[in-house]
Amino acid sequence: MLFFLGISISIFLTVLLLLKKNKTKSEYILNSWMFVISLHQIFFYLDYIKLSYSYPHFLGLELPFPVLHGSFLFLYVSEVTKNGLNDIKKIILTFTPFMLLLVVSMPFYTLSSEQKLEVFVNDGKGFEWYSIIKNITIVAVGLFFTSWSLIMIRSHKKKIQNLFSNTDKKNLDWLKYLSFALGIIWVLVIFFDDEIIFSGVVALVLFIGFFGINQLDIFTTKADLDHVNYKKDYVRYAKSGLKNEDAIIAYKNLSHLMRKEKLFTQSDLSLIQLSEQLEINSNYLSQIINEKENKNFNQYINTFRVQEFMSRLSNKEHEKLTLLSIAYDCGFNSKSTFNKYFKAHTGKTPTEYLNSIKDSL
Repeated sequence: MLFFLGISISIFLTVLLLLKKNKTKSEYILNSWMFVISLHQIFFYLDYIKLSYSYPHFLGLELPFPVLHGSFLFLYVSEVTKNGLNDIKKIILTFTPFMLLLVVSMPFYTLSSEQKLEVFVNDGKGFEWYSIIKNITIVAVGLFFTSWSLIMIRSHKKKIQNLFSNTDKKNLDWLKYLSFALGIIWVLVIFFDDEIIFSGVVALVLFIGFFGINQLDIFTTKADLDHVNYKKDYVRYAKSGLKNEDAIIAYKNLSHLMRKEKLFTQSDLSLIQLSEQLEINSNYLSQIINEKENKNFNQYINTFRVQEFMSRLSNKEHEKLTLLSIAYDCGFNSKSTFNKYFKAHTGKTPTEYLNSIKDSL
């Protein structure tokens, strides 16, 4: 039942993604990955129930498939985080482990039907060397791509802190958890039997399907991409072309927009939008915020939101509103982010702060 469930879910998600209109490049990669997972599970299941024994030429088709999952994870993370997936050399290298394992598998694939069946019936007798190479390759490649994906996700989280004022749906935490889960499955391959491994795969498919289908494009404009692909470290501006007098004027205009026009109340406010308002290069604006405020863009904007919340909280006009509704009006778009920045700014939770105000009256 477990095997059938996993196969059914994989095929359903593959078809669902295939029929989706206006797919992004990351969704094409995810669709391909789900297709590979479906094939892998089908081939494995046919071997598991020994149905493929009646058609020996189909035996072992799934042997090199496991290394593909690490490759697809890496490709998907690369595309979502915009880490140069257009480099054809990177794509070729990503699938090199699969091709090599396919080549190593050729001695088995060239056997006659009777010989293949004999190998499977005798639990791989005569191909023990292949099992060792395959397992080492699967674990090594899987852990390598998992680790690389985690590094890209960590770098991505730093980038978006300096680009977006709200990052809750952009921080890719689900991909971080997915990477860890894949890493765990590679470990399961070493120590546990097929049923345990397959249980992990089913859970993984559900996880990928739910979050992957709902993952929106993060960098939706060319300006976003240009800023993300900007090669200079935003902390070190020794070679920046920004003149000091221009920085002073821009910072003055920035402060005006924040304090007088309260642009921070726009929940979707981004560095690009703000730079367009100020008619300044986004990288220069990032530099100004970092140097003048010693904060990244996200911290800078959310500090204003916290201050605005505190100001409104002391206003009797807002007494009938909930704390969260006031926070949303100030530009926050989630309770967790609001609580995080409020406590960082005041040392108290919003409720504790409200109680302290009431006690002082």
